[in-house]
Amino acid sequence: NSYCDGRCCNGVCCEGVKVCGQDGSCTCPNNLILDPETGECVCPSNAPKYNELEDGTAICCENNYVAIDGVCQRFYCTGGPQYYQCYIDNKACGINCNSSGTSCGDALCVKERCLADEPFSLLPAGVAQTYYACKKDFGDYYCYRFGNTGGYNCVKDNQKCMLTDASLQQTSGVCDPKICEERGGTFTYWANSDSKAKLGACNFGNGLVCYPTGDYKAWTCFKNGYLCGSGCSDPHNCGTCSTTPCPKEGMEYNPDTKRCENETTGVYCTTTDGSYYQSCYNPQGELCELVRNDGVITYGSCTETSCPEGFKYGYVSGGGYYGCVNEDTKMGCIYAYWRQPTQCYYNGRYCGEWCDYDGTNCKRVVLPQCSEPGVCPQTGYKMTDGCECKGQVTTKENGDSYCCPSGHEYLESGCSQI
Repeated sequence: NSYCDGRCCNGVCCEGVKVCGQDGSCTCPNNLILDPETGECVCPSNAPKYNELEDGTAICCENNYVAIDGVCQRFYCTGGPQYYQCYIDNKACGINCNSSGTSCGDALCVKERCLADEPFSLLPAGVAQTYYACKKDFGDYYCYRFGNTGGYNCVKDNQKCMLTDASLQQTSGVCDPKICEERGGTFTYWANSDSKAKLGACNFGNGLVCYPTGDYKAWTCFKNGYLCGSGCSDPHNCGTCSTTPCPKEGMEYNPDTKRCENETTGVYCTTTDGSYYQSCYNPQGELCELVRNDGVITYGSCTETSCPEGFKYGYVSGGGYYGCVNEDTKMGCIYAYWRQPTQCYYNGRYCGEWCDYDGTNCKRVVLPQCSEPGVCPQTGYKMTDGCECKGQVTTKENGDSYCCPSGHEYLESGCSQI
């Protein structure tokens, strides 16, 4: 019968997860072992985590590992005390997660959140900020989503081209070049306001690029890199696209320099060939902030910021933009749209997120300088300074202690989930 396909040995149907061995008898797959009392395949004591595989067999992993694509790979989270970033095989799988990685604000780390026909899979590099998702295969392209709710991101030739809703109806972008050709344009890729990354779009020439939305019924358009209209039925007659918008009030587009410029302050911003972000500079030509193609500031500030005592407005080493700097403590913090109010750097090294402008009250700590006084960061930090670990402590045979998130232990390679 169909159940025995690939599992029939000399006319005998292999039961459970057993497969046909080289000797022509039913045997346990991968690293499972036979329980002599029950006759069933079980996990060995050194790899107690049982994982069913897509082919109906199974594999056993160590406590700190999960099975992905039939291979046991290390799983761990780092950060805290409130938000954690989680990894599988040192590739990010989830952002803003709980310490176990079972619930994440962005993306996902557990295959149980995927549907039966959408396996938990590794994505090509560069497709998303994280590397794992539920994958639905359509042959010449595939769509993926980060969990069993919400919409899909569709990819062709390892390039993301379109977003859809949960029923796979187009919401933004385009994968089919004919959509552009029928309207007098050519297919290209453009930074999409819904995904940050570039998606399929139509280039209509003279600096005008648009992408369809809402099942191809409406259009969002950009002129020389900046949003000029949305919800338009006709991409050739959309919003203020007959002029050239700029991202910030007081700026005007200079066709000679091809920049948006403020004559009063001397601040200027680049225009683009389709990147989601644009760079803005002070009159000295120093990078001071990053702005989205819809004009929203995401990192730094080109306007002098009111800084706390001991800090002054200036360039933040490591942060790459202008913010608040304390030259004595070597702490610097920049405005961060997705980690408001700031993300901070100590002596040029990434220190913490969701912090105050003086580097305190961080919700995700990376270095001890951004932690509460006397509290260790939960990053595999070696507790040589007497700090308190509010996560889980691993003490090695040589007496060294390390601080990890709750539910983790410290291995030679870092924190791993138990």
